[in-house]
Amino acid sequence: MARFPNAPPAFLQGMAVFAEVGGGALLIVGLLTPPAALLVACDMIGALSLVHLPHGDPFAAAGNGPSYERAPVYLAMSVGLMVLGSGRFAFDTMLFRRRDWVAEEKKEWLKIPAA
Repeated sequence: MARFPNAPPAFLQGMAVFAEVGGGALLIVGLLTPPAALLVACDMIGALSLVHLPHGDPFAAAGNGPSYERAPVYLAMSVGLMVLGSGRFAFDTMLFRRRDWVAEEKKEWLKIPAA
């Protein structure tokens, strides 16, 4: 990134690398999912606002040119993970033993009253 005109400071470049690599690795294993998703979301907001939109990149490129299609998708996925949390088989669930409120609600919905 340092070769780009108006490149962000080295500290912000390092934070972007930390967010993408560290946050992505944590999301893969399902550990500390909400903070990791927040890191990725902040990184994608920065990518959209500092790179893609100011350069006028199209949403989807016809060839191998630049596009900003992936950044909003990653942003939406990370916001979804922040809101919904990790899944049943994630390390978060195994380590912190969170209750699955959605599954419990579904059990209540599926109860059939006795005739």
